[in-house]
Amino acid sequence: MSECTANECHQFPDYRRRHLSHHTVNTHRKNILKKLKVKSPTELIIYAMNTGLIKPTNNT
Repeated sequence: MSECTANECHQFPDYRRRHLSHHTVNTHRKNILKKLKVKSPTELIIYAMNTGLIKPTNNT
C-alpha cells in the first residue's frame, strides 16, 4: 500500500483488478496513516523512505 501511495496510486487504477472497492482502499489508507501517526500521504512517504520500506527512484 505504501508503494502505491509513493507512486501516486491514490487513484489505484488496478484496484478493481484486485477486486477491491474504492472505499476499501481509502479505509486501508486512512488506517495506515493513523497507525503510523502521520498526517498526510507525503508524511507516509517520508516515513517509508526513512525506514527503508521504499527506496527513492532516480527519475532524471
